[in-house]
Amino acid sequence: MKNTPLTILLIGLTIILYTGCEKADEADRANVGTLTYPIASFSYSGNNGPAPVVITFTNTSQYSNSFKWSFGDGTLSYKHTPEPHRYDNNTMEPKNFMVVLTAEDTISGLTNTRSQPILVLPGNK
Repeated sequence: MKNTPLTILLIGLTIILYTGCEKADEADRANVGTLTYPIASFSYSGNNGPAPVVITFTNTSQYSNSFKWSFGDGTLSYKHTPEPHRYDNNTMEPKNFMVVLTAEDTISGLTNTRSQPILVLPGNK
């Protein structure tokens, strides 16, 4: 059996690795593997009304096992789903806080990032 050089095909978010063989049998199929990129994703709730507000984040990421949250106010979390986060706004204008979630597959070292602004209205004075 003669093997051809390793070929990498990119399909969407999946990389398929295979060694092309002249004869396809069970042993050859065992050489086929996939590598899936992490998908960072989250939802949130709780930003109705003036500051202070408490936002609850839900991590909906896929194909990842390590996480870094940046809440846009200088604080970080490395939990899968962080504790509810409190935002203050002592200005007279609505204020955006950019929340960034980085999801990583620590086996492959691949990462993906998702950003979402959180609008916090001024507090009652």
